[in-house]
Amino acid sequence: AAGMNFDFFLKVNQFRVSFGQYAAAEDFIDVLNYMITPTILIFFAGISATKQYLFTPIQCWTLKETEGSQRMEYIENLCWIENMYYWPMGETMTQDSSKKKERTIYYYQWIPFVLALQAVLFYLPRICWLFLSNRFGTSIMDIIRFSMSAATVEQDKRQRLVGFLAAHLEKLLFHVQPYRRGRWQQVKNRCAQVLPCLVLTRRTGFVLVGSYLLVKLLYVKVAVLQLIIMERFLGMNGTYWGFNLLDDLIRRRSWERTGVFPRVTRCDLRFENVGNVVNTYSLQCVLPNNMLNEKMYIFLWFWVWALAVFTSFSFVSWAVTSTMRASRRSFIKKYLKIMTSIHSEEKAVAKKFVNSFLRYDGIFLLRMISHNAGDLITAEIVREIWLRYRSKKTDEMDLACNLPALLPPERPPRSSSRQRHKHQQHQQQPPPPPPLQPQM
Repeated sequence: AAGMNFDFFLKVNQFRVSFGQYAAAEDFIDVLNYMITPTILIFFAGISATKQYLFTPIQCWTLKETEGSQRMEYIENLCWIENMYYWPMGETMTQDSSKKKERTIYYYQWIPFVLALQAVLFYLPRICWLFLSNRFGTSIMDIIRFSMSAATVEQDKRQRLVGFLAAHLEKLLFHVQPYRRGRWQQVKNRCAQVLPCLVLTRRTGFVLVGSYLLVKLLYVKVAVLQLIIMERFLGMNGTYWGFNLLDDLIRRRSWERTGVFPRVTRCDLRFENVGNVVNTYSLQCVLPNNMLNEKMYIFLWFWVWALAVFTSFSFVSWAVTSTMRASRRSFIKKYLKIMTSIHSEEKAVAKKFVNSFLRYDGIFLLRMISHNAGDLITAEIVREIWLRYRSKKTDEMDLACNLPALLPPERPPRSSSRQRHKHQQHQQQPPPPPPLQPQM
């Protein structure tokens, strides 16, 4: 029955891993940041660019003085290049240029380019993570990819892959063990134990975890920066303009009252006629894309806000689980209980296995394997690494116990020639005479 249950869970794990074959040394929140969000932004940029450059992005009211298709095409192109402004329909027009400048719309032509720039900004932390993770000495993506392959193959191939991964991780973790000689190195090791975030090197065992937490913070900062970019670019007032836009839609407040993403704007044109006579016209122009832009940016505002909140929670969660000693022990203990048992006399060795051998980065790698390949493969890899570590420690203990028997017997220390000469003189001296006694 136990074998049937294990086979059932193995099949479920194989289906789960094969369903999402993408291998990444990140969690789902990171994928939302660097993959899904840029995809959404590029999609919106493509829609906006298509409507702008393949269809008619602006249409202006034809005046009697501007009749003719070529004249209107010229006027519309000129209004498109020059920034337009919004003026409510029932409000009296004024010639005050400062009021018109306050209501000028600067964003309409640049929306596709700014959306593409936002997509690039969301991907920058991913580039930083790929660069920083390579400092560990191997490709983390390859380790996770092999782990995912092991979760989807047959039993014999899986055992070989698990053995290969365990040997590779063991060698990798062994080569990044801290140096123990030198006073300065001992100070660094002590600092790494107390505050590992201050010493981000491979030898301290915190370079992966520290780099990953820095990238998490970078994702949060990028999300906050995106909110600021949208607020400044669209000319909104306040940080919570997304809530205001949604409230306007729910309460059916039209753009004519709010002036946000207006559909009808005005464009002032100056024409110089024959005789240097300058005529000024104020035309009404329709911006049909603003109806779509309004919906896109409401969605993006709520999406980026939610992304910033979830990424902040993810940072706190990873910081706690990766740095707290109790959390790291319980993580390894959970997998060791699945595959093997630890005797009471092995608890000290298991403690060193977690704190001194795996350390922060080793457990971080195992967590990433668990996120991508599942618990069963992770349990097998942990078991294999533990058996190798325990075997080496047992051999070292046996060697330490048998070392006195293997050494030759100790010889008495050799004395110098002067000491030997004094010893011979001491032996050759006659015994002192007996004390004189009075004769009776």
